[in-house]
Amino acid sequence: MGKIVILSTGGTIAMDQTASSSHPVPSLTGRDFEQQLASQFPTDMEISSEDILNIPSAHISLEIIQEICRKAQGHSSNPDVAGMVVTHGTDTMEESAYFAHLCYSGSQPVVFTGAMRSANETGYDGLRNLISALRVASSPEARDLGVLMVMNEQVHSAGEVRKFHTQRVDAFQSPPYGPIGEIAFDKLNIKRRITRPAQCLEPNYATPVPLVALTADFEVALLEAVQEMKPKGVVIEALGGGRVPPKIMPVLADLIGSGVPIVMTTRCGIGPVIDQYGYAGAHRDLKKLGCCFAHNLSGSKARIKLMLVLGNGFDSTRLNRFFEDES
Repeated sequence: MGKIVILSTGGTIAMDQTASSSHPVPSLTGRDFEQQLASQFPTDMEISSEDILNIPSAHISLEIIQEICRKAQGHSSNPDVAGMVVTHGTDTMEESAYFAHLCYSGSQPVVFTGAMRSANETGYDGLRNLISALRVASSPEARDLGVLMVMNEQVHSAGEVRKFHTQRVDAFQSPPYGPIGEIAFDKLNIKRRITRPAQCLEPNYATPVPLVALTADFEVALLEAVQEMKPKGVVIEALGGGRVPPKIMPVLADLIGSGVPIVMTTRCGIGPVIDQYGYAGAHRDLKKLGCCFAHNLSGSKARIKLMLVLGNGFDSTRLNRFFEDES
């Protein structure tokens, strides 16, 4: 069956009350997971664990995400390893998984999982999610699908999944197509195959790349403050299908004129960034200005993609082509 490696990073799945804290904090380690699995998940599967760190995902840094990606890539070179499971906090799990999705080149599955309830709570979902993730990571059906996320018996592609609820166990969804598979009665069923990114990136990134969400009557001073940061790139969550207040157009033009790429996504939950309008600040104005468009990507994922593209030294032409690939 092969060996499965658990890469433990913390998050709610690792949170419990301790002697020093009456509120749950990251405390469970990979070894704790191994012991729980041995008593509740009898199997001939060989499982090992490696603790990368033990923190809530709100504390995670790009350096840590980079290290997770490099660890997974390193284990993929071992032919005895059938797959990897990354335990991670849910607040930023989609960003870490998407970073790996763009950089991981192995054929073995890399499966992110976590929990919405800590180990001290009734209905702790961490162990169940971990068992489901192990089933996926060990399955030949999941090979060559790249980086996946398993939560609540559903299998999502890291390129599509988003967190849509703060508390519920079904917090993660993959609009508009839904999960790529599910686990039912301990069996994995992959319902649709996904296309991995056309080009695998090195896990090198550029900063700062701020994310700006537009609003009605947006304050131009906020974008001017971003300009003063001397960013390497900017991601903007535009209005609707990719529209901006006309008053910010001069600042966008200044940024692009100084060589700063601007990627437009939408503050809407789903949908392409495009329209047919002819008024100032609509899609055709932004395209003429030289903006890129991150169709169907959330702002946080577009930011990860832009940081990696810049860190890999893409020029403006290659950058545009890479964002045309919607993986």
